[in-house]
Amino acid sequence: MRNSLKTQLSASCAAVEEIQTIKTVAIRAAEIVRELIVYSGQDQGDLEPTDVSRLVEEMLQLLRVSISKRAVLKTVLDKELPAVRANPAQIRQVLMNLIVNASESFGDKDGLINISTSLVDGSEDLARGGDMQLPQSKYVRLQVSDTGCGIAEDARARIFDPFFTTKFAGRGLGLAVVQGIVRAHGGSMDVRSAPGQGTTFSIVLPCASQRMKRDLVAPKPASSEHGEPTAATVLFVEDEETLRLAVSKMLRKREFSVIEAADGRTAFDLLRNHKDNIDVLLLDMTLPGTPSEELLREAKRIRPDMKIILTSAYQREMVMDRIESPQIRGFIRKPFQLNDVVQLLREVLASQAERASGAASGFLV
Repeated sequence: MRNSLKTQLSASCAAVEEIQTIKTVAIRAAEIVRELIVYSGQDQGDLEPTDVSRLVEEMLQLLRVSISKRAVLKTVLDKELPAVRANPAQIRQVLMNLIVNASESFGDKDGLINISTSLVDGSEDLARGGDMQLPQSKYVRLQVSDTGCGIAEDARARIFDPFFTTKFAGRGLGLAVVQGIVRAHGGSMDVRSAPGQGTTFSIVLPCASQRMKRDLVAPKPASSEHGEPTAATVLFVEDEETLRLAVSKMLRKREFSVIEAADGRTAFDLLRNHKDNIDVLLLDMTLPGTPSEELLREAKRIRPDMKIILTSAYQREMVMDRIESPQIRGFIRKPFQLNDVVQLLREVLASQAERASGAASGFLV
């Protein structure tokens, strides 16, 4: 929900810093939940072409507020890297865990954290002592190094073991999850460290077949026949009140008309009473009252052309494998950013407009 309450306050307002802190804590909490899901083996993730350097750039602000004030963060990023096939959320998880570990290694001293990305060849010494043998190929290397206290040899042999930790309040899952994510992406990682000499984590991921385009083109919103954006009505079904109110408020600011439902029973009644006015059903898959699956069946019965977008904290496969409906045009995983929801809604509505235009012209889209 980036730019929601924050945009309503002046930059000098004291509450802005507190909002940023709350946002950071919320993101970190969401990442912890995902750690547990990943480690439990329930989350393989969706893979897509990913520019690792761009991903690091997008995270820099969050990374800087997540580390010690005594740490300096520097980057050396290759801007012409080929893509890797990856789950961006999981690569962010990897980077966040490594950066926080690096920051904590300084204790009460000043320190330097370096993040670098580069293209390396399989014939080079990619990751001496790495945890997997890799075939000769091109790889993207993500490296995080620090000038912290370093890791003793006996601890270094166990740092990837689940639940092993040297921290008083540590969970011992961070590096185990990092290693699991890297392996699931067909990559390898190693660590080089010695007491008093800092630590360097090196991760290599296989390149995808084509380079990323660094300039992304935003999808066009659905438009009226005069070229103006059309107002669309969204039935948003979400039992988490804070999330529902915030998303609904911001969607209305983006010229959407929003009908809210906090449970399945209410959504069922609204679906029947407003079936002709609803353009998109934005549906959380875990609801009290009437189950989400029953709402999907009712939507199919009363409005076969209604577009549906599903949301869940679980990965797409765990949700989509148990349901089948041509009405489902999108999925967005929690926690999400408002801009991602708006973009997906506009894509779905634009697709709907194109289909209608094609049908009117006698063409099938």
